[in-house]
Amino acid sequence: MEHAFGSMARRENQVVLAPVWGNQFVFINTETGEVKPFHTELDLTFREDQSYCMSGGNGGFVRRLDEAHALFYHEPMRKLYRVNLLDGSVEEEAIAYEQSDVWLHAPGYAKLSKWVRYGCEERAICSLPHMLENQGAGDSFDRQACLEAYGEIAMYADGRSGQKIHAFMMDELCE
Repeated sequence: MEHAFGSMARRENQVVLAPVWGNQFVFINTETGEVKPFHTELDLTFREDQSYCMSGGNGGFVRRLDEAHALFYHEPMRKLYRVNLLDGSVEEEAIAYEQSDVWLHAPGYAKLSKWVRYGCEERAICSLPHMLENQGAGDSFDRQACLEAYGEIAMYADGRSGQKIHAFMMDELCE
């Protein structure tokens, strides 16, 4: 489901809504009911093809720092910004990860959801060339695990489907 706004940052009698699928922040004065755009320097014209890795929208506020500042994570560009809730000015914040920590939490090849029984999503730490060479973060490709995962939903995944279809048709035709 698409949402224009997701998270918010509060300061006294003001609320700033962060855009998920929208193209701007919105300011709401909770005392007067005034609603207006909250202008920042960020480019929030989200497009699905905007970034190398999949993005679910523009991002959102992740933490309030103090009375006047909140952190906004811009998902398409994978950047963190300190947003001034008084004047809309922004400063990029450095994001630092230990690569070993990131690799510990990367799923690699695994069951990704009940619809994706076995696979590996292309990500910043697991690019297509890494996947093709079986060198990405997380678990390596396991043919047996793949066959078992799809065997849960595919009848006769062992290659006998043609025989079973032929036997069924012969039974139906010979009756």
